[in-house]
Amino acid sequence: MFGYNFFKFLNPGSWGFTKLKNSEFFVDKTGMLEKLNESIAKYCKYRCVSRPRGFGKTSDAQMIAAYYDRTAYSRNLFEGLDISKLESYGKYLNKYYVLYISVSDYYRSCGKNVSTKDIVSGLFKDITDELKSAFRDVFIFYDGSPSYVLDAIYRKHEVEFVIIIDDFDTLFFERKDDEEDLRAYLGALANLIKNDEYIALVYMTGILSLKNYFLSMDMDMDMDMFPETNMARCDLMADHMGFRYDKVELLCQKKGVSLSDLEKLCGGYTVDGNKLFCPYSVIQALSQKDNDPFSMLPEHGANEDLSHALEFSSEAVFDTINDILDGETVLGKLSYFKQGNRSFIYFESTFVFMVYFGYLTYDEGQLFVPNDAARARIENALKTLNRRRIGPPEKKD
Repeated sequence: MFGYNFFKFLNPGSWGFTKLKNSEFFVDKTGMLEKLNESIAKYCKYRCVSRPRGFGKTSDAQMIAAYYDRTAYSRNLFEGLDISKLESYGKYLNKYYVLYISVSDYYRSCGKNVSTKDIVSGLFKDITDELKSAFRDVFIFYDGSPSYVLDAIYRKHEVEFVIIIDDFDTLFFERKDDEEDLRAYLGALANLIKNDEYIALVYMTGILSLKNYFLSMDMDMDMDMFPETNMARCDLMADHMGFRYDKVELLCQKKGVSLSDLEKLCGGYTVDGNKLFCPYSVIQALSQKDNDPFSMLPEHGANEDLSHALEFSSEAVFDTINDILDGETVLGKLSYFKQGNRSFIYFESTFVFMVYFGYLTYDEGQLFVPNDAARARIENALKTLNRRRIGPPEKKD
């Protein structure tokens, strides 16, 4: 039984996680559910996890939905996995209504000819209509926002929701010039998630953090309830940001592949001292014979934009990137990356961008190239811009 229903957003069931678990390269990351259960228990109910493309954001979101969805009946699916051995497992399993919003899926369903304004208004109207359809016994005075309907449902039935918003920042990459509509989108998003009463947990995924977008749009809205969780700094989720080494070692043993060779190709990421692999790259490497490093990262989105992002950078930025590629020690302190700096001409923002997007990794104040896959992309961008240093670096006084 897949636990699937015909609603687009409400209670998506376990079909996504079922498909993932049955795949050849399944890695058990259910231990992260214990961290989320702790968040619910301690009323630290807001999580926005920022990771590069290919780091399993959607897979994790589908797993979370399958675990909490009260219609999924997914006990058999999770039995024997890491979460089933932990204390909170049964307490929260299939206990909540789940509102699952994939912004990237909704954007693709609209098509490129639909205006950003219509996409934003359509998304929140569709959520509202679906909630009203599912809870017909709740009297709604007017066609309000999703938060208005959710609040009415809570007051009638006293039920809490787990709200999962996957790829929340899709519109910022696909429609980045439509600033007024993006501001409206952020406002509607904040309105949805800031009501404490009907929310058991909010779990959001994106490439950059929610705070970054509010800062870049100069929107004065307090998002401090979201702890910083990204590739540069993390709180309780650091060891689940990618594939852990012990999990990848099991895959390597199964496929007869050298762990050290795979680490050189697509491992090497460090988040708060935890060594991780890029999930997309691991699956690519284990499923094909010709492991060209350049093909190990997704061929879309940010990975195509590195040369554009660096195009107007200063000499200091290019010198530092060349130093990193040549093995020099580069120390620094990373601050928020502002999406508003569209050409990334500021020294610090450039390296935050490269860490957030998986080209560099950051550990104890030092920047590194994590692996051959990331190195190939950086080398290609510098060669495209004719900025790759030839020969040894100049000695510094």
